[in-house]
Amino acid sequence: MKLSPKQILIVIAIVFILLISIGVWFYLKGKKTVTIQKPPLDNPDPNNPNNPYSVSSGEITSIVSALHEDMDGFNYYGHNSEPYEKLNSLSDTDFVNTYNTFNTMYQVASGQTLKQWIESESYAFDDVTTSILDRMGRLNLI
Repeated sequence: MKLSPKQILIVIAIVFILLISIGVWFYLKGKKTVTIQKPPLDNPDPNNPNNPYSVSSGEITSIVSALHEDMDGFNYYGHNSEPYEKLNSLSDTDFVNTYNTFNTMYQVASGQTLKQWIESESYAFDDVTTSILDRMGRLNLI
């Protein structure tokens, strides 16, 4: 069976629309990316208890999980200040690594960075969270 020129044109149009649709799908799927920031090149002082020298990835994951658990859902009993204090006590490099780990684990699903999560907890603002947000601003974390 031979196709007429009109039928060939219709087949080409359908293939073209299908290819464009697949391209748009991949583009939109690729837009769900994670915000990763480059850690600063600080030199933490290992003798300063407020600026510990490099914590392990397990400790970072523990802080990230505790932060997420505390901010996820509605807290009837208030916030647990411990994970925020731990986050605030990290060196700049570990602070950024914690930020990146949080975003890697939770940003795609929620659409929000760690900074946006903390900002959305408006009733939780105290000196520690204000300090964390100020530090995120200083480190250019979005």
